[in-house]
Amino acid sequence: MEARMRAIPLLLFAVVSSAAPLAAQDDSTLAFLRPAQSAQEALRAYQNKPYVPIRISEIRTAGFLTEGVAFPFGRALGAVTPPTVRTSSSTAPIMKGTKIAVIPPSGGSYAVGDTLLIAYRQVGPRGWGEIVIPTGLLAVVEVNSRQTIAKLVSVYGPIREDQVVYPAEPLAAAREVDPVATPDGPSGMVLAHRTPRELQMPGGVLFTDLGRDDGIGQGDFVQIRRRARHVVDGADRINEVLATAQVVHVGARSSTIRVIEVISPEVEPGAQVVRVATLPN
Repeated sequence: MEARMRAIPLLLFAVVSSAAPLAAQDDSTLAFLRPAQSAQEALRAYQNKPYVPIRISEIRTAGFLTEGVAFPFGRALGAVTPPTVRTSSSTAPIMKGTKIAVIPPSGGSYAVGDTLLIAYRQVGPRGWGEIVIPTGLLAVVEVNSRQTIAKLVSVYGPIREDQVVYPAEPLAAAREVDPVATPDGPSGMVLAHRTPRELQMPGGVLFTDLGRDDGIGQGDFVQIRRRARHVVDGADRINEVLATAQVVHVGARSSTIRVIEVISPEVEPGAQVVRVATLPN
């Protein structure tokens, strides 16, 4: 037993010392053997290669802040069973291909062929209205005097009766382009996480106070940075990069960003957000 215990440190030393240099490592290298990336290395993910500006699914699933504006939402009544104007009150999950009855907003109408998003709303950060989170994509297939029937073509999350519906933004598949650095880009802050979490991960969605009025566009890249501040009875905080993200939705005064790389997962509301690159149209 004693000889076996003495062998363990030697084995760990052999494993660590045999780790390949960073340049020679590939995706099979164990994560705990990889050296930590500097901010410059982390940003190479989009600086050194053509980049697809943004995927359509990322835009439609991201969600947004209403910014206090009263949106003309319609309403989902529920699954249609059988496929007539009568709706089901069943609590069974609504699956792809299901036909759903919807009602347009007062004074509005939908036509066959229209594409709608179905979503739920939740309380947003103070002064920024509600958070709207899409749960599916609908295609209008029938319109009658009482209500509109739409077919569920994509599912993003749990779909329930009385969720809201609204027209989906027309989108075209993007081509690959080279990012352009933007020195002295606009700066703002993180307002809220779409889903509250203590540690941020790639794929996480956040809301910022940078919008079209600040020159922000879909596909822009931003750095999320820790603000420098003095800490009493503790180590001072320095201004450093926490994560890199891409803008997936833009409002007049706010934007939705999707995290693509994390350097430090402690991303909190109030963290600084700076645009560092943009993508040509």
